[in-house]
Amino acid sequence: MSVLVLVFLSYRHQNIYVKDLYYATETQLINTSIMVRQKNIISDSTDILLFGYMKGETTFVGNIVGCRTNVFYFYEPLWSLSTGGYFTKDKECGFHENNCKSYNSILLNIPKLLSSLYDCNTETIEKLTTEVQTKITCTSSGSTSTAFQERNISKLATICTSAKSRVTKVLRIGADLIEGLIHIRPNLKIIYLYRDPRAIIRSRTKRLKGSITAMTKAVCGKMDTDSRIMLGLTNKYSENIVFVSAERIAKILLKFRKDFLIF
Repeated sequence: MSVLVLVFLSYRHQNIYVKDLYYATETQLINTSIMVRQKNIISDSTDILLFGYMKGETTFVGNIVGCRTNVFYFYEPLWSLSTGGYFTKDKECGFHENNCKSYNSILLNIPKLLSSLYDCNTETIEKLTTEVQTKITCTSSGSTSTAFQERNISKLATICTSAKSRVTKVLRIGADLIEGLIHIRPNLKIIYLYRDPRAIIRSRTKRLKGSITAMTKAVCGKMDTDSRIMLGLTNKYSENIVFVSAERIAKILLKFRKDFLIF
């Protein structure tokens, strides 16, 4: 865990638009939000991938980003492919334990699969739609919620195509897959949402049984790997990636929500 904290503390990117919001003051956070808006990180003409962690406040932030007018929001598209884990370039690993197994990344090309979802591919929407999407109801997009509940694939494809923005919340990948997706979709914006790993572990242990030691190693190990990769990618793709801290959002919730909604 100390390595993870050190990575965040030592990171200083030359582009002023990319900030580590966990260590920012309230004023800095608001100013950073304004900068991000000016760079069009989130707008009605932008496709967005929210990348984060289970019990990392991704559902809350996903609702802010996805439940807007003229937005097609696909919640947890990879749920049916790995209910208890996530994919890296060549492994499928568990969320709560460091157990990984190989998978055929040629037959299951995650970046291409996600890209086809942003293309509103009917076959992809049908393949990835499960009962999980019906649990997320956006009051501003009732027709989308109804289409998910009815599993009306053609209607979902139509809504997706006509939307000004497509948003996905994706937890079931490692950061090493992000660059491949950006290569396919150079205009895709990535929100990397991170939370104190101690809070993530505490939230998970309230509902899950198992070894806390194993869970700690799994959570901190993934966050350490992800953060290193994402910091490196930001040097290459500063136009695509923004870091957001769950703790900072919680401290100034109303101001953050107001600023976020007008992006």
